[in-house]
Amino acid sequence: MPWAAFWSWFILIVMIIFALFRLAKPLDKSEKTMKQEYDFSKGKRGPVVAQSGKTRITIYLDNEVVDAFRTRAESEGSGYQTMINQALREYLNKQKAPIDEATLRRVIREELHTVE
Repeated sequence: MPWAAFWSWFILIVMIIFALFRLAKPLDKSEKTMKQEYDFSKGKRGPVVAQSGKTRITIYLDNEVVDAFRTRAESEGSGYQTMINQALREYLNKQKAPIDEATLRRVIREELHTVE
């Protein structure tokens, strides 16, 4: 009995294949064909479109950090990598300049005047 089912499926598949071959459009010689050779002498390796001002890196972050940025980005409708970039940029902009000698002297004088 299983062989009968197999042969019926086999015959059905063969009939479908023959029907598809009959419906297939014959190749038209007027259609453009691929060139035999292509000149890659002026080709360049690397990405097709270079990113200006950005560098691709691999970085390991905690899962909680990435999940938080993804959640925030999804709620705001932006990309999480863009949000990480903005957060890093804000952090760098908030960094204070090192204290120079003049600033240190001024702060000490102000503190001494408040104590007296």
